[in-house]
Amino acid sequence: MQRLHFSLDSVDTEGSAPSKEEANQSNFLHFLVLQCTVALLLGGALVSAWTAISQTSYGAALSSAVCGVAFIHYVLILSERMKQQTEDSNNRVSGYRLADWLATMPLLALETLHLARDGPKPLSPFLNSAYIPTAVAATAFTMIMCGVLAVAGTQRFSVSTGGSCLATTYRWTLYSIGVLLLGVLYTILFITAIDSESVHMTEVFGFSLLWSVYPLITALEAVLGDTPIVDALYAAADVSSKVFLSIYSVVIAYGVQHAAPRP
Repeated sequence: MQRLHFSLDSVDTEGSAPSKEEANQSNFLHFLVLQCTVALLLGGALVSAWTAISQTSYGAALSSAVCGVAFIHYVLILSERMKQQTEDSNNRVSGYRLADWLATMPLLALETLHLARDGPKPLSPFLNSAYIPTAVAATAFTMIMCGVLAVAGTQRFSVSTGGSCLATTYRWTLYSIGVLLLGVLYTILFITAIDSESVHMTEVFGFSLLWSVYPLITALEAVLGDTPIVDALYAAADVSSKVFLSIYSVVIAYGVQHAAPRP
C-alpha cells in the first residue's frame, strides 16, 4: 500500500521531532480518515440515488448529488495527499474543496429548505413564494464565492500571515461577508421552519448549524496551515452535514418517519 508522505526535512532532530515510526503512524491514520470519508460519501450517493429513483424523492435526489460531488472531491484530495506535499498540491486541495462547496452548498441549502417547509401549517405567501428557493441557493453560492475570490485574489488562507496589509484586509473582508451571508441563510431557514411548524424542526436547526463549523475550520487552517488535523476536521464536517443528511432523507423517503400532511 502506498503511504502518504510528508516532508520531515525541516524538523528539528534534536529530540523534539517525532520518530519515523510516529510519523508513519500519523500518515497512516490520515490516509485512513480520508479513505473512510470516500467510502461513506460513495455509499451515501448510491443509496440516495436508488431511493430518489425508487421512491421519487426530491430530498434523496439532492442528497445523491451532494454526496456524489463530495465523493469526487475526496478522491482527488486523497490522490494529492498520497504524494509529497508541496505548495502546489496544497493549492489544488484548496481548489477541490472550494469547487465542491460551490456545487454542494446551494444543494444542501435547498434540501434543508425542503425540510423546513414540510409542516402542517400553511406558509405565508412570501415564504411560500417560488423566489425563496432561488434566493436561498443564490445566497449559498455567493457565500462560497466570497471564499473563492479571497483565495484567488490573494495568497491562500494557509499563509494568511504573509502578504501586504491590503491583501490581508481584502481576504478577511470577503471571509466576513461570507459569514454574514450564512446568517442570512439561517434567518430564512429558521423563520420558514417556525412558520410552517416543520415536522423536521430539530433536523433543520441541527443540520444547518453544522455549516457554521466550516468557517471555524477555515480560520483554524489560517493558523495551522495544511495539516492532517485540518483534513480530519473537514472530513468530519462533511460526513456530518452530507452523509447524515442523506441517511435522514432516505429514512423519510421510505416512510420510517411520516411527514405531516399539508391541509
